[in-house]
Amino acid sequence: MGDVPIPPFADGASARRFWRLLLLFLHQAKRPGESVSLHHFLLAMTIDEHAPDRDGARCSSCTQPYPCRTVLRVVLFARFPVDWTPHGLSALLVDVGLLSHSATFTPTSWDWYDSDYSEHISRDADTGEWSRRRHGKGENYENVLPVGDDAAMCRYIAGYTFSSHPFPFGWAVDPQEVTDARAGTPAALQHWGEHSQYPYIGSHIDCGTAESDS
Repeated sequence: MGDVPIPPFADGASARRFWRLLLLFLHQAKRPGESVSLHHFLLAMTIDEHAPDRDGARCSSCTQPYPCRTVLRVVLFARFPVDWTPHGLSALLVDVGLLSHSATFTPTSWDWYDSDYSEHISRDADTGEWSRRRHGKGENYENVLPVGDDAAMCRYIAGYTFSSHPFPFGWAVDPQEVTDARAGTPAALQHWGEHSQYPYIGSHIDCGTAESDS
């Protein structure tokens, strides 16, 4: 895909291009011939709701710096290809509350301190590779572990935002609540089955990414 604008955006046009490319990226995240799923459509509705404001500085819905935490969580987990720098990504995550102040960072170092463990990650000026040392219970701080290049480091930082899973994935769930919720799903699926036949959705059945494109 074409170059994705990198936050913070220079202007509203860059922010809106980021938003459009994200929605199109998610739109293509299915195989050609597969129908657009209800979940696929609902995700698009959510990202559409969290569009940038006219200036591109803030989310038009929640007023957080754009991209807001809702959009950023999707961006990072979906591996939307943004050419982040570790420092820039970290600063943005702190701004929207996805990375705590336990993290401190510069363009060439990244540190984490909390009651359970500490971690120091540094960038080699010659190779551009990051390596880390972690100090926790039963761990040897002298062990130096490779992280990789800037892109790998950004993925590593993103991992700090995935500590809480969306309900109900990874949660203990009350079986009675599952039963109560399921009672309404037949009508919802029937509604989607009918609504998805409208051309504005049904015409997208051939859109997507083939295995040969991988």
